Amino acid sequence: MDIKELKQSDLKHIAPQSVISDILNGKRDINLAQVKGLSEYFNLPFETFID
Repeated sequence: MDIKELKQSDLKHIAPQSVISDILNGKRDINLAQVKGLSEYFNLPFETFID
């Protein structure tokens, strides 16, 4: 996100800003729909977003 100069609110089509914040801070697990959305948005394999 830093490289692309994105804000959490830029990902509001994937999840609300509060959910993105919780995911980034390790307070919430990412769900399958969010993995798919992030994978498509960043054009990265879905495995990138799964531990």
